[in-house]
Amino acid sequence: MQYLASELKWYDNSLESALALYRRGLPPLVTLPTLAFLFGVSPSLVASIVAAPEAHYRHFTIPKATGEPRSISTPRVVLKTIQRWIHDWILPHANLHRDAHAFRKSRSIFSNAQSHVGQVNLLAVDLADFFGSVRFEQVAAIYEDLGFPWVVAAQLASLSTLGGSLPQGAPTSPALANAVFHDIDVMLAEFANGRTASYSRYADDLAFSSTYHRFSVSDVDAVSGIVGVGGFRLNPRKTQIVGGGYRHQVAGLSVASHPQPPRWKRRRWRAMFHQASVDPSSFQNEAAKLAGVASFVNQYRPDLAESYMEIAIRASRTP
Repeated sequence: MQYLASELKWYDNSLESALALYRRGLPPLVTLPTLAFLFGVSPSLVASIVAAPEAHYRHFTIPKATGEPRSISTPRVVLKTIQRWIHDWILPHANLHRDAHAFRKSRSIFSNAQSHVGQVNLLAVDLADFFGSVRFEQVAAIYEDLGFPWVVAAQLASLSTLGGSLPQGAPTSPALANAVFHDIDVMLAEFANGRTASYSRYADDLAFSSTYHRFSVSDVDAVSGIVGVGGFRLNPRKTQIVGGGYRHQVAGLSVASHPQPPRWKRRRWRAMFHQASVDPSSFQNEAAKLAGVASFVNQYRPDLAESYMEIAIRASRTP
């Protein structure tokens, strides 16, 4: 009877948890079999992935802008399908800070730069190994905070991490990194407010700007201490303190009058599209690149982007 009573209590608790999740618009995941059912795979397969996720990734490297190798770990088909499901149905409910602009609908690198336009002083810092600094326990805590039982939260974290951190290449990693960094964003926004400054973050790029406060090394040390609370660290090679009279860039965009790429890049694109308009056949194999640039330009100069896109289309149709 005691065993039966404990079983009934477990079912009652599970049902209560499932209903609470459902009312919040979340899938009612309270057991691993439920998890597998909603994913459309067998419980044994999910259990095997949870137990040994490393067997379900492939690894390769790509060069960074600096030429250094960047390690990429992409999930194989089944795990990628599961992660996309998590990304689409669970992670949109995670709490994100208003000043986080990357990996979000209706936000962009341009919205990230907007609050720094016209400011006199700028502090720009970069996080080292952003995804790799996010720990398994932090990911599990995100799922638990959403309302999932700890056992399920830990299983979801196992499906989202590799070697105890977020893999570069998983569909879930960007949103989870944003969610884990939320509390740090709060502290960094408070740091900025205390210096009459604006704050924004685009992935691992952090920017602070102010008309009145002149940033110094002590501010960098303060930011380093704040991000260190969450287990993150700054990349000292990418720290910039810029005062008045100098060109300001935030996450690669100029913020002098309005967010836009720096002048050298705009000139390079203008020359490229001019050549493509004169001799479209020579750009036939680069039509996709032209279209990509045109789409980017559309975010700050729709009028120019329209003419660029016409050139890209002509290049793609050249026999």
